[in-house]
Amino acid sequence: MNLWRRKRRARPLSELNNEEIMAAKTSFEGSVDRLEAAMHWFTALVAIGLVVEYREPFLEFIKTHDWKYIRDAIGGIMVTVGVAGELLIGFVASFKDGRLRDANTALQARLTELLTASNERIAELNLQAEQLRARMAGACQRV
Repeated sequence: MNLWRRKRRARPLSELNNEEIMAAKTSFEGSVDRLEAAMHWFTALVAIGLVVEYREPFLEFIKTHDWKYIRDAIGGIMVTVGVAGELLIGFVASFKDGRLRDANTALQARLTELLTASNERIAELNLQAEQLRARMAGACQRV
């Protein structure tokens, strides 16, 4: 994948048909999923690096119970906990995002079914109205 390659401009979504929009949506979701996975890996790498970097003061504190070791490394420890928390929240958010996509897809399918049924009913009513107009026109001509 060449990150520096210029991509051709995509057509606006308003110019696409339904199938093209769904294909674009699937493509966008796949791209977002890959970016989220990369973000999780890089965040995990930073968290592991911070744990390795600041393990000595923490281990010394455990051995001696001397708060001096924690006080000297508190900034690094806070950054480590913050990055680890960010990683955890990122995983939870990604899971919920996947569930939200599933719900949106199910809702979209249901709305498509309702729209199709509505269009069919409109066509039936239009046909009935046309037949009624024809009968009324025939009745008026006889009178």
